[in-house]
Amino acid sequence: MKRLLPSSICKLTQTSTPMLLVNGAVDFSTPSNALAQAKPYYHNAQMVLLPEFSHIADVMETFQAKAFERLVTSYYDTAVADSGLYTYQPLSFVPSTSLTLIAKLLVSVMIVVPALFVLGIVFVARRLRRRRTETTLSYSPAALKTMLE
Repeated sequence: MKRLLPSSICKLTQTSTPMLLVNGAVDFSTPSNALAQAKPYYHNAQMVLLPEFSHIADVMETFQAKAFERLVTSYYDTAVADSGLYTYQPLSFVPSTSLTLIAKLLVSVMIVVPALFVLGIVFVARRLRRRRTETTLSYSPAALKTMLE
C-alpha cells in the first residue's frame, strides 16, 4: 500500500521543547497509547489523559470548556497543567438526534417546500387574473368601444 506522506514526515523527532499533550481516553482517531508512544521523544512534555473524553471537541468545548481553559492557562502560567476542574462524566454513545427524527424532518421538508412553491404559483396566478379582471371592469362600455375603434 502506498503511503500518502513520506515516512520521514511521520517519524517523531526528539525535542526538549516544553509542551502540553492532552488526549481523551476514548479518542478513536488518536488512541490513548499515543501519549505513551510520544513520551520517549518529548522530554519536556506534560501529558494529560482525560477519562471518558473522545477527540478535541469533547476535550475543548463540548463538555467542560472551563476545565479546559483552566488546564491550558495553568500550564502557560506555571508550566504545570491543572486538570482539577474536570469532573467525571460518563461518555454516552446515544446520539442526541436519532436517525428516525432526521428522516421525519427530511420527509417533512420534501413535502412542505414543494407545497409552498405550488401555493406561491397559485397565489400569483390568482392575483394576476384578479388584476386583469379589475382592469377590464374598470372601463365603461363607452370607453371600451372608443378604445376598440
